[in-house]
Amino acid sequence: MVPPTNAPANGDRAVAAAAAAHAVLVALTPNQQARLDSMLEAELEAAGGAAHPRVAAGRDWGQFVGEQVVSLRSDDGRQAGETILACVERQNR
Repeated sequence: MVPPTNAPANGDRAVAAAAAAHAVLVALTPNQQARLDSMLEAELEAAGGAAHPRVAAGRDWGQFVGEQVVSLRSDDGRQAGETILACVERQNR
């Protein structure tokens, strides 16, 4: 979906994946942002801390990719209302 053309060569890939997932999940479930933020922060710390250049580059790239995915999928019908049809069982007598 998002070509890796501008991906930083020195960015931490696991951090980029976590940051992209974070961006998508926050967009889909904004009421969970605080929880998702803390989970991302734990990932960043485990990778060496947000200030580490590889971690920062991975985080920034992942955030960009996640935002692009949300934008590209904005009109895919996910937000459309669901219609649930009632089913009535008829008995033959």
